[in-house]
Amino acid sequence: MFGDKPVLSWPWHANSPCTLLYDGSVFLPRMLACLARARTSIDIELYIFESGELFEQWMSVLERACARGVRVRLLIDAIGSEELSEQDLMRLQKSAIQFRPFNPTRWRAGVGNLIRDHRKLVLVDNALAYVGGMGVTDDCDPRVNPEKAWLDAMVEMQGEIVSDWRQLFEQSWSLADGSLGNPLKWRLSGRRLRAPAAQHDMHMARANASRGGRHNPLLFHLTSHIARAREFVWLNTPYFFPPHRLVAALKYAARKGVKVQVCTAGPITDHPSFRYAGQYYYRQLLKAGVEIYEFQPRFAHVKAAIIDDWCTLGSCNYDRWNNHWNLDANVEVRDPAFRASLMQLRDTVLSQSCQVERAAWKQRSTLRRLRQGFWFWFGTRLINLLRSLRRS
Repeated sequence: MFGDKPVLSWPWHANSPCTLLYDGSVFLPRMLACLARARTSIDIELYIFESGELFEQWMSVLERACARGVRVRLLIDAIGSEELSEQDLMRLQKSAIQFRPFNPTRWRAGVGNLIRDHRKLVLVDNALAYVGGMGVTDDCDPRVNPEKAWLDAMVEMQGEIVSDWRQLFEQSWSLADGSLGNPLKWRLSGRRLRAPAAQHDMHMARANASRGGRHNPLLFHLTSHIARAREFVWLNTPYFFPPHRLVAALKYAARKGVKVQVCTAGPITDHPSFRYAGQYYYRQLLKAGVEIYEFQPRFAHVKAAIIDDWCTLGSCNYDRWNNHWNLDANVEVRDPAFRASLMQLRDTVLSQSCQVERAAWKQRSTLRRLRQGFWFWFGTRLINLLRSLRRS
């Protein structure tokens, strides 16, 4: 079906309704109810699948689905799901669920161990698809952690686009089984991308994915749209350690008069080093006119963007590490109703964020400057070293 070349981008579809589901208190019950109604098949591809209350809920639903004859396949990343206990892993392996871990670590694999499946994709009966930023972890469930649960979102899709998501899942499923060969060599195959063609029709959606490496369709399409923006850019990413291409696109758009807003995690984050490294860019972005906001109440894990009438949401963080090593997946949407829903999410995020003011940023302490400089230096050197090892 796929040959030895990654299939990453699909055409735009007019008959593919998309619904934004914002916050785990909304999308988790809805997805579980959908899984409970499945009649023929359930396919799940997740980065995080770990022990806890949410794991118990999902396993119960999946086991009952198997009992009534539904084919259930579960693909989870071996590193992202390392918090899955031995007992729960054994339960999973003994169940009727078809289970595959993606890229288990092997010392002979070297830098190939860094290739991770960061996608979040759920397919039900080949008729309904979900893509976004969630994981099966209590950190994503406000019902378990009302005050500390991560802020996240998923998109529910129907219609023609679902078949494209099924093809992407089948590709990942085969890669995890070794059918497509070595993950490192597989991700280095493929061709240079062309700029995405302009789309003027509304009510359209398309599936897009990345395999990490030099030619990343998700980053390429985002920066291309930012560079062509006419009025508005909003980017929400939990780990703002951007590649040079993204920094340049944001600065270019702001300098030509486009309103550019970047929202990222505040003090509450699971990777503080990424936050410090990304803050190294604040000075030049603020100088160019980019507005920067840091979310305060909890960890903002949403990965989304609005650029004029084009929207995207999925698993891609658009950070340097993500860009080089992770398999990711986003949905791209051109639809006024979906954009309005995403704008409401953006308004909610901004209302609970602190804006970074240029004057105040100039007055930050020497200690903060040193911390930001160190983590920027360390992060860039580490990534460059690993890239050189990958080529050797």
